[in-house]
Amino acid sequence: DESFNCRSTITRDSVEELKGSIEQEGLLFPIDVRPSLEAGFDYGLVCGFRRYTTCRILGWVTIPARVHENITDRQASVINLTENLERSDLNILEEANALESLFPSYRTIRSIATELNKDTKWVSIRRHLITMSPFIQNAAASGRLTARDLSYVRSSADPEKKARSLMRLATTKEKTKATYT
Repeated sequence: DESFNCRSTITRDSVEELKGSIEQEGLLFPIDVRPSLEAGFDYGLVCGFRRYTTCRILGWVTIPARVHENITDRQASVINLTENLERSDLNILEEANALESLFPSYRTIRSIATELNKDTKWVSIRRHLITMSPFIQNAAASGRLTARDLSYVRSSADPEKKARSLMRLATTKEKTKATYT
């Protein structure tokens, strides 16, 4: 179920990159699965969606896997998010969307940070990103706005104007601490 994965989409480029690595080195880390509740399947993927997709493309019939018995959907989601956060290849918007789907709005930033073993500022920036305009979200997802930029953008009277200003300064390499005042 791809909707379970906190990555928004598995791109052909990311699979091709991984394909070369798996062909050369083999599968270094097993995928994580749990018994499936869906008819016709013995197991459901918890994490390792790119690895699984790549191994299927390579024609593998079996794939090394760690089986997580008796875990809830929530526990599986936390495992999926934690693994992807530790691998550091989710963009900030994917992280924010995963937090949004995993943690109800009544959960405190501190409790989420504790559960994920992250700093409260890290969680706060991502929770606020969800409320920002699509322009700001896309700029953050593409890396044109950093987490630091977002903390200044969200406190601005005109967030989009501030975002555009920071992005313009970044392209002209004139960014200084004074930009953030």
